[in-house]
Amino acid sequence: MREGGAEAAGKHASMRDELIGREEAMRLLEVGEEQLQLMIDDGLLTPVGESGQERFSRAKLLAVRVLRG
Repeated sequence: MREGGAEAAGKHASMRDELIGREEAMRLLEVGEEQLQLMIDDGLLTPVGESGQERFSRAKLLAVRVLRG
């Protein structure tokens, strides 16, 4: 492995696993508030935290984006 490879891999893993807010989630998914809420209600997305302070796993949002095409 190249020098710094493990460190770089760790940075990429933590970036994928970070939690982000509703605004960023809507931007990543290219959806509005209503569509984001429908995804939550349908169980496609599971927010972490209390209402009004929900966070979403960036990795899961990116997976949903891929599934949506």
